[in-house]
Amino acid sequence: MPRCVCAIDRATCSIPARRRFSAILFSLVFALSAVWSASAVAEKMVIAEGAHVIGYLAIYIAQDEGYFAAEGLDVDIVPTRGSAQAVAAIIGRSADVALATVSDVANAVSQGRTLAIIAGITSQPQMMLTVSTDFAKKHNISADSPLEQRLQALKDGTFAVSAPGSMTDDVMRTLLTMGHLSPDHDAQILALGGAGNEMLGALARKSIDGFVLSPPAGNQAEADGKGLILVNLMTGEIPKYRDVMFQAVATTPATISEKREILTKFVRAVARAQKLMMSDKDKALALGAKAFPNIDPVVFKSAFNVSYKSFSTDPVISLPTVTKALESITTNEKPAADKIVDNSIARAALQ
Repeated sequence: MPRCVCAIDRATCSIPARRRFSAILFSLVFALSAVWSASAVAEKMVIAEGAHVIGYLAIYIAQDEGYFAAEGLDVDIVPTRGSAQAVAAIIGRSADVALATVSDVANAVSQGRTLAIIAGITSQPQMMLTVSTDFAKKHNISADSPLEQRLQALKDGTFAVSAPGSMTDDVMRTLLTMGHLSPDHDAQILALGGAGNEMLGALARKSIDGFVLSPPAGNQAEADGKGLILVNLMTGEIPKYRDVMFQAVATTPATISEKREILTKFVRAVARAQKLMMSDKDKALALGAKAFPNIDPVVFKSAFNVSYKSFSTDPVISLPTVTKALESITTNEKPAADKIVDNSIARAALQ
């Protein structure tokens, strides 16, 4: 059999062996070329994140599991200081879509902006009022106290929300009103942005008595022994917030016109993550924990379990749940649900 000298390692090798090596080398080059080509043509998307909370878990799973990449998307999730700022980012065209509450989208629409909700994320408000343990002891209240007693104890307290006019602000004002208190005179409401760490820090420094935010901030406060979840909207004990579309993906009609195909790919990846969350709860829990590396796994599991039933099963939006969400906005000119919901992209993504 003819012999040859292999230029790779100078060792002698048979022609068949050299051919096998060439085939392997060609396959490797082809695979690397395909990866490079895919990354080279990946379409950029900027996502304005209203808050880094469990409610947006489907987005984080889609990112970490490569569902966006599989759709040919290069997604950049940019945090903002609250849902209203995320909405402002899509209005200013610095982001393609916003992860925001329905109420913040509706507030912007009532002020003359033209926006569209294109995918549902949570179908129940993932909101909790957490108070400091000192505040709870001072007022002799617990999570098991009668609701009226818990709400009346809020008098003269200082409570943090993400931003004025936000869903967190609406919840805080609603709870005070239900306790026969004036939100403007019987308590102080501070806007600290949508970051849980800021609210936890303020609670630890005793500069606030409590805060309204989505999990896992309240669960972390309880685990640290510094807080108590006093009111949990996900239990359904506050009628106003039952069966209400809460968090969603929003964008502008201009972005829909220019990037419909990209948005469809994005929503399809989100739908894939939602399907995984509904079909394999344990896997969703494990994947979700990766998005919150600074949260103790036990704390995250607690927050995940209390939130699980409020995750949307798919991105198609229920108009009645949006209609009820619109009842919470304070402006007189409230948009109709069918004027701010565009289900065409979600339906196309599911097909």
